[in-house]
Amino acid sequence: MTWIIIAIRNLLKNRRRSFFTIIAVMLGYAAVVLFDGYINYMFTSLKESFIYSSGGAHLTIFKKGFLEEGKLHPERYLISKDELSVFNKISLLQKNIIVTSPELKINGLISNGNISTIFFATGIVPSKRKQILSYATSRLGSGKYFNGIPLTDNDINGIGLGESLSRLLSLKIGDPGAMVVSPTIDGAMNALDATIKQTFYAGNEELEDKLLVVTLRFAQSLYDTDSVDRVRVLLHDEQQLNNTKNQLQAAFDKHGLDFVIKEWIELSPFYVKAKKMFEFIFIFVFIIVLTVSLMSIINTLGMSIMERTQEIGTMRAMGLNQPGVIRLFTIESSVLVLIGTLCGLIIALSTRWLIDLFEIHWIPPQVSVSVPLEIHLDYSNMFIVFIFLQCIAIIAAVLPAKRAAYKNIVDALRHV
Repeated sequence: MTWIIIAIRNLLKNRRRSFFTIIAVMLGYAAVVLFDGYINYMFTSLKESFIYSSGGAHLTIFKKGFLEEGKLHPERYLISKDELSVFNKISLLQKNIIVTSPELKINGLISNGNISTIFFATGIVPSKRKQILSYATSRLGSGKYFNGIPLTDNDINGIGLGESLSRLLSLKIGDPGAMVVSPTIDGAMNALDATIKQTFYAGNEELEDKLLVVTLRFAQSLYDTDSVDRVRVLLHDEQQLNNTKNQLQAAFDKHGLDFVIKEWIELSPFYVKAKKMFEFIFIFVFIIVLTVSLMSIINTLGMSIMERTQEIGTMRAMGLNQPGVIRLFTIESSVLVLIGTLCGLIIALSTRWLIDLFEIHWIPPQVSVSVPLEIHLDYSNMFIVFIFLQCIAIIAAVLPAKRAAYKNIVDALRHV
């Protein structure tokens, strides 16, 4: 405590210089912590967007070969009704599985009677999709992702259109004048009348005028099949994802099901690329902040040591050894960083509180609706940044202090 009190007194001798150094450390620490919190929020939102709002879930089951040849010969790689029944029995035995949702992706032409254009659609079970969305831990689960009324499981003719597609075909909610045309699994042409139940924003400008959402029943009726091309699996505990995946694969092999299992991250290349990009940005920002903090501390302590050369000589003459001089300036540097990081922590917490208070909204990439901005502070990362800054403070103090400590006592006493 004596060393700390002496260090604080020395810092108070040069209040202005110490103040500006604390400000530099404070702003740098707050900037790094808030940016890290923003990155965590982005990662969480992108992940939950794929798993929950898009219905991608944690695992997806395909027929073996579907991902490679399914677009060319989809009829060969569909999961039949009997295979789906066996899978449902297997999933009931897995305690970590809470939702299984079969899907069938389709494409073809949609017409309003005058204009026709291509479409891509996913046939879903609406109640299953709603159940998956209800497990979202962020505010994504409380958002509404369409205008109009929700589809129901038994809806044979209700569909949803992307907003751009709705404008292109001049079809509004409630209009019954749409016709959907597509070849069946056997190659024959099939057509179904459709009623517009909802419109939605796809979040992808290139596909905005081509996307539909339909019920699984509608998709199977259009393709004239009772099969599906994938099954989404939502887990209760994501930490057990690998164990559940291995158990399912073992069960598939036992029952002769030629299935493959893909994790959500394998089907979300955008998430992987965005994560790597933000990690590089964070490292770049962190290096800048460390450099600024290092230069500020070196400048403050360098000027302080130069001005206190006679004081150092006096302490050395009174018996203070050389490591003691280095220790004194190291403690001063550490106290500067400690005060700066504590003030930076207050600013970071206050900023997050203000963002939550005013409920700032924005539309992030791959999300079609406005969502609240959040800052997810990671306290372990905050501690790591603090340790880095303390190491920088020690390095910045040791170099000039060592030079002063080993200076000749007589030369130090007569220094002007």
